[in-house]
Parts: sequence; structure tokens; C-alpha cells
Amino acid sequence: MTISRKRNITAIAIYIASAIAASGCTSSAPAPQMQHYILDSAADRLAMTAKVQKVDVRIASIPDYLNTNNLVMQTEDHQMVLARYHAWANRLSDSIASIVAFEVNEQVAGKEWADDCVACQDIALHIEHFYPTSQGDVFLVGHFEYSGLNKEKQRIRFSYAGEMEAGGYASAVKEMRALLLQLSGQISESLASAH
Repeated sequence: MTISRKRNITAIAIYIASAIAASGCTSSAPAPQMQHYILDSAADRLAMTAKVQKVDVRIASIPDYLNTNNLVMQTEDHQMVLARYHAWANRLSDSIASIVAFEVNEQVAGKEWADDCVACQDIALHIEHFYPTSQGDVFLVGHFEYSGLNKEKQRIRFSYAGEMEAGGYASAVKEMRALLLQLSGQISESLASAH
């Protein structure tokens, strides 16, 4: 075999190896499907529209990182990461307000004081933190405000932490919902003690 022929065979082998390697780099698995999550279920929404709402809850403030459709996760002490393929199906602030309003209304229904509850007319939620962590924790921190019997504004802090049952965003959303239920209970108790 001549040197020229060896070079040609070597060049062809390199070309074939490069083509195989390049095709391996360009062919990739399809992108994961986008997953959408809701905090309030369809049954909750139907029940909310069927009942008279005595308690009105609104979001007065919410962090910028929650004003996005993407779910977020804290991965390090000071780092929040937006999920690429996991998003809220509804505006998060709207879902938070409707869930808390629904749950508080459920808890105060039938209470004697609820019919004359001035404080119930405008409960302002200030969410400071609401996120899962990559370590499996979920946090909800902030405060809520309402006007008491003497029209004096009441400001009550809340801070809840929970643990996800499993990893992943679906488990995080489930625990986020559970923390909102705890907050609803605290608001109901505060309203009851104001009367």
C-alpha cells in the first residue's frame, strides 16, 4: 500500500468518524412537554361561584419572581431558578387570592359574627416569599391586613414551612396549596377573634 493510498483511507476514516460524531451531536431527544399546574381545582372554582362570598381577599403585593407563568425554585441560598417546562395555568396571584378567599369563606360560614363582619370586606395579602427549594422545603411568608371593629388597621404576620412528599414540581405545588390552607385558617381565626 502506498503512502498516498494510506492517507486517503485515513482521511476517509476520519471523515466517517466525524460524520458519525456530528450526527450524534445534532440528533437529540425531543424537548420535554410543557407541564401546567393549578393551585385551585375545578371543583373549588365551581363551589366559589355557587356561594355568596362574605370574605374578600386581594393580593396587595407579591414578589416579582412570582409575577411570571414559570414556576420557580430556590436552588441555593440566594438563587431562584425559573422552570423551563413547568408553568402556572392561571395567574398565580389570582389563584392565591381565590383559594384563600374560598377557604376562609368555608371556615367562617355559619358563624354568627360573619354576617356583620366589616373586616371581612377587604383582606389584603402581602406575599413576601412563596417558593419550593431544591432540598424539598416549601415556604410561604408575608402578612395580611384588615380593618378591625374600630376601623383600626390590623397587620398580622405569617410564616409557614412545609416539606414536599416527593421531588418535583407536582409535589411542590401540592405543598404550596397546603400552606395556603394553613394561612386561610390563620386568617379565619384572626377574624373570629376580632369579633
